[in-house]
Formats: sequence, structure tokens, C-alpha cells
Amino acid sequence: MKKLILFSSFALLQVLNATSQTISAGGEHSMTSCTSNSLYVWGANNFGQVGNGSTISVSYFPELITIMQGTRAVSAGRTHTLAIKNDSTVWAWGANTYGQLGDGTNTNSNIPVQVSGLTGIIKVEGSWDYSMALRKDSTLWIWGSGIAGQLGNGANSNSNIPVQVSSLSGVIAMAAGNSHCLAVKSDGTVWSWGWNYYGQLGSGNVTDGNTPVQVAGLSDIVMVEAGNAHSIAIKNDGTIYVWGRNDLGQFGNGTNTNSLVPVSGPSISGVIQISTSSDHNLVLKNDGTVWGWGVNTSGRIGDGTNNDTNVPVQCIVTNVTEISAGYSHSLARKADGTLWGWGSNSNGQLGNGNNTFNNPSPLLVNNQCPLPTSVNELEQNKILNIYPNPTSSLINITCSEATAISITNVLGLQLIIKNVKTAESIDVSNFENGIYFIKDLNSGKTIRFIKQ
Repeated sequence: MKKLILFSSFALLQVLNATSQTISAGGEHSMTSCTSNSLYVWGANNFGQVGNGSTISVSYFPELITIMQGTRAVSAGRTHTLAIKNDSTVWAWGANTYGQLGDGTNTNSNIPVQVSGLTGIIKVEGSWDYSMALRKDSTLWIWGSGIAGQLGNGANSNSNIPVQVSSLSGVIAMAAGNSHCLAVKSDGTVWSWGWNYYGQLGSGNVTDGNTPVQVAGLSDIVMVEAGNAHSIAIKNDGTIYVWGRNDLGQFGNGTNTNSLVPVSGPSISGVIQISTSSDHNLVLKNDGTVWGWGVNTSGRIGDGTNNDTNVPVQCIVTNVTEISAGYSHSLARKADGTLWGWGSNSNGQLGNGNNTFNNPSPLLVNNQCPLPTSVNELEQNKILNIYPNPTSSLINITCSEATAISITNVLGLQLIIKNVKTAESIDVSNFENGIYFIKDLNSGKTIRFIKQ
């Protein structure tokens, strides 16, 4: 009999912490944080979203944002940018017309400014004109545009400081669409609010909502994503549900019919990450392959064509460990640390030094930061370091002092917990191929590695 793995909230938070986003594709700009905790941003800069203090409208190569040393997670919105520092504070820059920078003003900024009053943040998401943050106490905070009720606080007004989403606790996952929001609670239920013109709230009607309502018929959900006007949820057994707008194949289930309630999505197994932007979707499987569906203008799906598709097609990139879908371009980090991009490059968002519009096949991003693969790169990580990465047998661990570590899989299940010396090797040859996480239980630092 197949064993059904039910996720505890603790296990889910382990996954959430371990998989904090280190690459992000925005409206027409991109960003990555490195293993050294440095931050690079490139692409459109007309609102200062690159954050280098410049007024030059485009940056064709990745720019080091020196003030953001110590960045551990990132998210690029349409024309603004967010990052979490190691001290769990949130910083923002770029467009601020609606208060999406959260600094108490409505003034654009071409350098990072600290978001007011937020501490203990473990995840952020930048959307069209608003921002979201999840605190370690499982509360959800939103700021910026609220005209469609996307702040979730019972009002339909903007806010230039973070406000707590009403009557919602125990949040373990979240997603920010164009103007609607999704959240997963520790009991596996999904909640939605905001714009609902296409039924993207899953409430069975098209009425907007300014407070969270439960999406009926969903249970044991572990992941959610929100696009322009469609929503996606993944159950702990891998089942995918979709609802909202589908005229462009956003559901990936072979149909083009909208739905006001969740329906079955594409049948694709082994999904460990999903990323959705406007109207295209990407999923990363545990074998390192990437699949996409929906709108494919400028080649944003990455299958070598410009053909829209209402069923998943495989992207021309393998050995991937992380993905991000932007408005019209996409990014992927490979196991060797290289960063690749495809789709629109009209404002240099692919970071390869030009602005060729149509790029249906992946291109190498210039000047990216690799993952540590040898002991010579230990300077990149002061506390805990591993090599080689990927590995087929042994993981060598070095740390500045003896510590305790755990190894978990992508489901958050703990496989190993042990005390280690300053240099030690662990045999992982009996692990199945896939993605794993080593966590220093003293410092909280987590490093992802690939078993192949």
C-alpha cells in the first residue's frame, strides 16, 4: 500500500524556510542573491527597480547592490523590488506610487529603503503594485495598492505601510497575483481575497473580496501560486488544482474554459516548485526538468517555440534547482550554480548584454554567482559549507566550529540529524536522486544540494 505523507505545519515551515527564493523574474527586471549573501539586479530601471542609485533606464548586466550585502531571499514585482536580509528585515526599492515600498511614503526610490515595522520575515512576494510578507509567527502582512481589496484588511484603499491580513493565522504559504491573493493555512486549507473578475478567488462567483474567504473543496494543500487572473494549488499527493481565467490555456489541463471553482489541473508528477506570473506557468520536477504551459509570446515558456499551449511542454533546460516566471521572461538556476533566462529581453532582463526581444531557448546570464563546489570557495559561506554540489556519493561538510546539522528532503522530512566536527563527510549514496537541504541547527543557515 502506498503511504500517504501528511505534512505537519512544522515540516511545511521547514520547507518554506529552506526554499526561500534566491532568483526572481519581475515585470522587466531580474535579481539573484548569491551563496555569499550578495545581491545582483538587472534589466529595466525606469523606476529605480535595479536599486543601484542610477537613473539610467536599463541595466544590461547584473549590478551588485552593495548596500544589500546579507540578502537571503528576493522577489521582483512589476516595477519594484523586495529582499529579506539575514536579520529578517525587508527592504524595497523602485516604483512607489501606491506605497508598495512600505516605507511610509509614496516616493519612488532607486536605492533600497527599509520596509516600516517588519521583523521576523521569512518570505516576501512583490506583485503588480503591492507587496506581501510572511512572518515566522505565521501572520501575513501586505502593503501597496488595495483598490480591489488585495490588502485583505476589510478595506479597499491603499497603504504605504504594512497592514496585517484580517482573521488569518497559521499561514504556511502565500501567493500574490495581479490583484488577488492566496494563502495556505497549517490545516491545508486555502484562503483567497482581492480581485475576482474571472473567478480567481475560487468562491463560485465573480465578486471581489477584501477579507479572506476559504476556497471550498480543497484540503491538504502545500503549495499555491497566483497569476494575472488564475490560481493554482498543489495537494500533498501531487494533485494540481486550477481555477479562474483559462482562455489562454493557463490551467494546463487541455482546456480553454474559465472556472469559478477549483478543477483538476495538469497531470504532472514529481513537482517540487511552481512559479506563475501573468499568464504562463512553470513547474520544476524532482528530476531537475522544467515544464511550462500557457502564453508563450517571446518564448517565455522556454521550449524553443513561441506557441501557446494548454498542456505542459518540457523546457530546454535540465539539472535545474530553482525557477522563476516573470511577466514575459523566465529564469532558472542549474545545479552547477549557473543562471539561465529565456523569453522577452526588451529591457535586458535576461542579463546577457543585449535586448533581443524573442528568446525561446535559454541563454546564460552574465556575471552570475555560482554555488560553492570546492573547498576553495569556502569564503562564500562563513559558517556552514558543503562540497561537491551536485554529488553522487559523499557530501563534505566544513564549518567554523562543531555544530549539529539536519538533512531533509523536499517534503520537509528529516532524514539525518547529527553532530558534526569542523570537517566531516556524510554518505548520501543511498539517497534517491533529487534536491535535499542541510541545515545548521545552531545558526539556522540552510544550503540546498543535489544528489544525482
